[in-house]
Amino acid sequence: MMTRQTQRSIAFLPVSRLHIPHNNREVYLSRELTSRGWQVHWLRPASGTNEGVPVQWPELRYPDLDIRGRTYLLPAYLALRLRAAGISTVWISGWTLRSIPELTWMVSILKRAGLRVVFDPIDPICEFLAAMREGEEGDEAEDRVCIDRMRSVYQQCD
Repeated sequence: MMTRQTQRSIAFLPVSRLHIPHNNREVYLSRELTSRGWQVHWLRPASGTNEGVPVQWPELRYPDLDIRGRTYLLPAYLALRLRAAGISTVWISGWTLRSIPELTWMVSILKRAGLRVVFDPIDPICEFLAAMREGEEGDEAEDRVCIDRMRSVYQQCD
């Protein structure tokens, strides 16, 4: 039997609304990982909803924060909460974090806290287009900065 330190554990930071719960990849992966002995948790905002779809895994609620709090405080809060709960891996959905700066801070802080981070971009082309739209159209220097930011995020992830 595995102890708490050796137990493989993962927390999903999923899309806040599950429109098609049985086709949602976080639900599918949670079931698959549970069947393989992983301890699964779902991260949800305090006021968040799951569109009436009950989740069969424990939920770790985190406080609702404004944009500054989401960018800087949420990653630090999650890192402390996840480490205290004995969770070693975090799954971040690309639909949940669409802001490149928020994503960059989230991944950097979680990695510095010693957590493994899996980033699921959902659609890499969409992510790069979102990165390109952050700069002004036609500004190649801004486009290059956004693409480099996304590459940095991908390189930090496990």
